[in-house]
Amino acid sequence: MWQRYPARKWLYDVVTIVKDYFFIALILFVVSRSDSMVFTGLRWLFLAFIVLVTLAKITTWLTFRYQLDGDRIHLKRGLFTKQEQTIPRSRIQNVQRSTSFTHRVTGLTSLLLEVADGAEAEVKFDALTREQADRIERFVQGEQAAAPIVRDVLFTPTTSELVKASFTSLSFLLIIPLGLKVWQFTDDWRIEITWLQHTWVIALLVIVGIILAVGAGIAKIFFTYWGYTIDADAERIYIRRGVINETRFTVEKQRIQAIEYKQSLVKRMLGLVSITLITTGDATISEGETIRELYPYLPTDKAQTLMSDLLPQYALNPPTKRLPKRALIVRLLRPSYMFVVLLIALWYWQPTYWYAAFGWLILLTIVRLLDFYATRYEVATMFQMQTGALEVSRLVYARAKIIEVEIKQSFWQRRFGLASIHMTGRGAPVRHATLRDVTWDEAQAFVAWYYARTEDVRRS
Repeated sequence: MWQRYPARKWLYDVVTIVKDYFFIALILFVVSRSDSMVFTGLRWLFLAFIVLVTLAKITTWLTFRYQLDGDRIHLKRGLFTKQEQTIPRSRIQNVQRSTSFTHRVTGLTSLLLEVADGAEAEVKFDALTREQADRIERFVQGEQAAAPIVRDVLFTPTTSELVKASFTSLSFLLIIPLGLKVWQFTDDWRIEITWLQHTWVIALLVIVGIILAVGAGIAKIFFTYWGYTIDADAERIYIRRGVINETRFTVEKQRIQAIEYKQSLVKRMLGLVSITLITTGDATISEGETIRELYPYLPTDKAQTLMSDLLPQYALNPPTKRLPKRALIVRLLRPSYMFVVLLIALWYWQPTYWYAAFGWLILLTIVRLLDFYATRYEVATMFQMQTGALEVSRLVYARAKIIEVEIKQSFWQRRFGLASIHMTGRGAPVRHATLRDVTWDEAQAFVAWYYARTEDVRRS
C-alpha cells in the first residue's frame, strides 16, 4: 500500500518557512521603511520567492509516495519529471532519526536511510509521524513485530560527567579577550565610566563574567547530551542524543570498519576520551557534525567497559611497541619547507626580525619530539596505531578491513634503515593512515601479516 507524508507536514512546512525567513521579512517590511525602487523590488522578489517555496513544499507533499514491500522499499516523487526508486533492504546500511524543535511542535520526526554504493547515497523522509518512522525502522531491521524491542542501556552520562565535559571547550576563557575588547573600546572612544575606576568592581565583573561563561558552557552540554544513551543488540548499535533537537542513529556492527580513539590535551588532563566509529556510509546531523562519535567525553575507565560490551573485538589495551631511537634522528633531520618560506619572507620584508622564523623551527621540533614519544603501534589480531603530539589519536583496524598497504622510504629513512607504512582502509570516504619511521624489518613483517588476510576476508 502506497503511503504519503502526513497532512501535518503542511503545518511543519509553514513553521519551517516562518522560521527560515522571518528575519529577512522583518528587515524588508518593518525595519526598512524606504519606499525606494530598490527596496520595493526586493520586497516583491521576496514575496515571489516565498510563493515559489510554498508551491514546492505543496508539490512535494502531493507527489512523494513510498511503499514497504517484502524486502524492498519503493519510492515515487516528482511532478514534471517522475522518479521511481527501489532499494533492497540489504543495501540500507544505517538509519538516523532526527527530531528538531520544529518537528516537536508539529508532532513529527524525520528519517534518513543511508544506502550503500549507489547514485542516491541516502534517502530522507522530511516529516513523518512517529508511527510511520517506527514502521520504517522495523522494516529496515527486519522486525515485523508491532512492539519495539527493549534493549539494555549500556551508557548514559551522569550529571557530574556532563559538568566535567563542559570544561573541555574552555569557552569560559573567552571572557578574557572579550573584557579586553570592551576596555579598549571605552578607552578609544574616551568613554568615562566612573564606577569602573574601582578595583573591586572590575574584579566582581570578571567573576560574574566567568560564572556566566561557565554556566553557558554547562547549559550547552546539558542541552546537547542530557539523556544521551548508547545501547545495542547482537547486530546493531543505537545512539540517542539531544533535548530540544533529538537525534537517533542506528548502525549495523558489521558495517563498522575501524575504531578511532582521540584525546586532546584537555581531555587527557580530565581523563576523557572520544571514540569514533569509522563505517561505510557518511551520515551527519543537520549542523554537519558526525553522530558516529560514541559520546565525545567518555571517562577512560568507562570507555574500555563500553567497548567490551559493544564491540569486544576492538576492546584492546593500548599498543606498547615504540619506534626505534634512530627514528627520532630522522624526524629531526626531516626538512621544514614552512621554515624556509618564513625565513625568506622575513628576510625580504622584515629583515630586522629574520630570526623570528626560528621560533617556528623550535615549535616544530617540540611537536616532533612529542609525536615521537607518543607514537605506539601493535600488529596482532588487529592493527593499532597511536600518533599525535597535543592531540593523541589511536586507530584500530581489523586486518580484513584494510584494502591496501604500501611501503615507502625517504632519503633519510634509507640511510637509517627505516620505512613508512601507508595503509588504506574501508570507509566512506576511504580512510588513509601512515605509520612513519618503523624499521625496515617491521615494515616487511607488516606486509607479510597483511598478505595473510585471506581467511579474515572470507570470514568477514
